[in-house]
Amino acid sequence: MSNIKTKTELKISVEVPGSHCYPESDNLYLQNPHRHNFLISVFLEVTDLNREIEFYDFAAKIYYLLTARFKQDELGTYDFETNSCEHLADWLLWEFNQDGFNVTKVEVAEDRYNSATVRRA
Repeated sequence: MSNIKTKTELKISVEVPGSHCYPESDNLYLQNPHRHNFLISVFLEVTDLNREIEFYDFAAKIYYLLTARFKQDELGTYDFETNSCEHLADWLLWEFNQDGFNVTKVEVAEDRYNSATVRRA
């Protein structure tokens, strides 16, 4: 053990198939529903090195929130409607902090290439 002051943050990630659209775009492809594999990463500050919540339990909470808010088709693809990565990250950050978790940021990526990160101020 050192005398260095530290903060511990867990990163819990899930990957889900989803579709969304951006009707205001000049790009016809983006205007219409299109599919991605969304990688959602939630960063959770904890105060105990003995893991205050298990990774799998927290991942289940991410799935629960997604399923409670968004419809899924018969293959399990979420319909994120007109929500961008930024919208999804902001919504999840708000939801988890409302539930008493100390979530510092949420990152949502499309197909693991392009992402948006929303941080708590």
